[in-house]
Amino acid sequence: MIFGAAGLLLGASVVVEFMETRFVPRLPTAVLATGLMLLAFLSLGCGLIVDSIARGRREAKRVAYLAAGALREPRESASHGSWLFAPASFRPAGTWIDGARH
Repeated sequence: MIFGAAGLLLGASVVVEFMETRFVPRLPTAVLATGLMLLAFLSLGCGLIVDSIARGRREAKRVAYLAAGALREPRESASHGSWLFAPASFRPAGTWIDGARH
């Protein structure tokens, strides 16, 4: 952002002077302004790339964290009882009880 602001600030005076006289007497300033604007756009592009990589890694870590929690069996609370003793109509589909699928 600083490179772009400096490039616009330096380049504006050169462009105004060129429009009035059709001559560029301050060529080093014009080259500097051009270089600063190129640097600003390159920095913007690199920033977008780094941001998307960081966001992808953050999302991959989150998915790995959520997947690791899903591998464990949920514990039954003693106060809620167990579905093993519930009638068959209330049991989750495809559950195994005593080695047989119900």
